[in-house]
Amino acid sequence: MSLPISEIDVVNQALIEIGRTPVTEITEQTYDARVIQAKLNLLLPVFLASTTWNFAVKYVTNNTPLTTPFSPDYQYAYKLPADYGRFWKFGTNVFPLVYQFTDGLLLTDIRPVSYYYIVNTVPFDVITPLFFRALALYVASDVAYILTNNEKLAAYLLEKYKDNASNAILLNDIERNIVTTPFNDFDRQVYI
Repeated sequence: MSLPISEIDVVNQALIEIGRTPVTEITEQTYDARVIQAKLNLLLPVFLASTTWNFAVKYVTNNTPLTTPFSPDYQYAYKLPADYGRFWKFGTNVFPLVYQFTDGLLLTDIRPVSYYYIVNTVPFDVITPLFFRALALYVASDVAYILTNNEKLAAYLLEKYKDNASNAILLNDIERNIVTTPFNDFDRQVYI
């Protein structure tokens, strides 16, 4: 069992990757830590949107469209949630489903509408250790040249990030695709 991860853990891991001293608290940060924290706030939504992270998926059912139609092409317009990052899939079996995203709205002819989406932010204590490692390297690779003026370090951290991100995505996908096989008498084989 791993300890919960915090924002300061990500900042410190990125600091360590670029060869800087970790900080003890967010309030007493160095210039480097402030730059990393600012980059982290910009890059976290990008990294969350990069794949369908299991811990970043939300499901919503909305039966209250806006009262004023947004478009004559669609009967209903639904406001997207504040933490909406990226659409994943609909949770309804109504087909054909025609929809459009525009100006923070989901336009469709379905009521109610149910869908899964990827959030644009998560509490740090829900991220997985592999996601944490890849995120810290992502931030470190992005700030390495700015803070160290070392192009080789930035390139090295970028390669390290790519390897760690691939591992995190692979494990994430493996865990999503675990399903049980239904019991079926016809699939049994008997060996004598």
